[in-house]
Amino acid sequence: MKVKADGISIHYTMDGPETAPVITLSHSLATDLSMWELQMEPLLKFFRVLRYDTRGHGKTEAPQGPYSLEMLAEDALELLRALKIEKTFFMGISLGGMIGQVLGIKAPEVLSGLILCDTASRIPEEAGSIWNERMDAVRQKGMESQVESTIARWFTPRFRDRRPKVIERVEAMIRAQAPSATSAAPTRSGNSIFRRTSAASLCPR
Repeated sequence: MKVKADGISIHYTMDGPETAPVITLSHSLATDLSMWELQMEPLLKFFRVLRYDTRGHGKTEAPQGPYSLEMLAEDALELLRALKIEKTFFMGISLGGMIGQVLGIKAPEVLSGLILCDTASRIPEEAGSIWNERMDAVRQKGMESQVESTIARWFTPRFRDRRPKVIERVEAMIRAQAPSATSAAPTRSGNSIFRRTSAASLCPR
């Protein structure tokens, strides 16, 4: 399904009983909402599950970048408003977790809870060159250039040997993304996760 929100067409799915509390799932960079397939069965026992493709990913529109995290959080907020969801749990992984943190600062009133998976509150300055190299590779060679290295970062050799069908599905998902997916990555200017608002308060001491 698609809905117009924040000036773009956002692709989403909604599953589960209407009376259950809503949980919104936000995927990582260079993937799409299908990355949550293995989590759907257990989640549907307790929640109405909203999944969506982030701007520039999957079947959501991919306008010219770069995209800021504030922009991506606004997309999520406008999607919730368009679907008339007043309250949701929000679970984000990697980039999705960064979006969740911005959403938590921007509009805490819409969150019943915030689940942050394999993410960070800021990207170190020295990591900028890594992202720039990946973006350059995608622009020159397409998403295929990121498949092997991404699979190596995400999955252990043992898991890859034991679950080849899962690996094949993830590889296909990465290949299917438009090069614009890298527009959501930290920019060459050293974009931090929160440019104007410190996330230090979110991090336990």
